[in-house]
Amino acid sequence: MLPTGNARVLIFGAGAIGSVLGGFLAQAGHRVTLLGRRSHLEAIRERGLKIDGIWGTHHVRDRLRPIEALDELIDRQFDCVLVTVKSYDTEACARSLKEQAVQARVFVSCQNGYGNVETLARFLGPDVVLGARVITGAEVVAPGHVRVTVSADALRIGPPDGDADRMPLAEAVARLLADARVPAEATRHYREFLWDKILYNCALNPLGALLRATYGELAASGEIRAIMDDVIREVFTVAATHGIPLFYPGPDDYIVHFYEELIPPTAGHYPSMLRDLEQRGRTEIDALNGAIVRLGAEKTIPTPTNRMLTAMVRKREETRRRELNHQ
Repeated sequence: MLPTGNARVLIFGAGAIGSVLGGFLAQAGHRVTLLGRRSHLEAIRERGLKIDGIWGTHHVRDRLRPIEALDELIDRQFDCVLVTVKSYDTEACARSLKEQAVQARVFVSCQNGYGNVETLARFLGPDVVLGARVITGAEVVAPGHVRVTVSADALRIGPPDGDADRMPLAEAVARLLADARVPAEATRHYREFLWDKILYNCALNPLGALLRATYGELAASGEIRAIMDDVIREVFTVAATHGIPLFYPGPDDYIVHFYEELIPPTAGHYPSMLRDLEQRGRTEIDALNGAIVRLGAEKTIPTPTNRMLTAMVRKREETRRRELNHQ
């Protein structure tokens, strides 16, 4: 279904994680087009792509084609498109892919939060769209240089509705990545894996960003733990009302797992939302806590804690953009 070698891959949003995926695929012999920010791509064009961190040190020059706009594409036919843009850019990404008539056997959302797969499917068709839960962290150290900082689990790739007919496509994408030494597995439980990460991010990211605190520092405060517990309970209520399956029977089970198993290995980490807030003045809050608020409102479920955190992050985005504009 997908070539085992020399596949044509487009990375739409070649920031940190997109560059890592693209670099490993190119190193494995695939033809990779990187679409991203000018300064980063110019450095790759001039010096190649450097990847370091917990997956080793690599310098990739061959089989990488950096472009800065879709209209630079010569070949609009791809075997696989990996979408790695921020969630607030998903609709613009999907619209551009459709308007530029980019064709692919599969489009894969490798993004955080709720609504990305659904948006891509609305523009490109549900039969060619898959989701990938990514729980690998990366950062851009400098233009042309990315670092893998943490990898808690393999990419979990699958159809958002668990459709068995699309599992061969998910398995083909997982093989493509795994053969390039990116841990990846196909699953019919993509939605559960995605919501597992949504739970984690909703509880930690806004508070860590607003307070400039590590995950461990948040968990060490009884008052902050109470807020995170409320976030988690609201997410469980909203998910149950919408019939969204979760891995845990109830919030109490998850809360124990959250504090005892999930936070300790990442206690020294700051959320990526903090970096987004400081560097851009824009975050993915609307695909996380904001999505919980919207889904709750659809079923008249109150979500006061998620609503409060969403409002606070949005206000901080506004003030941070003003600060950046005056620098």
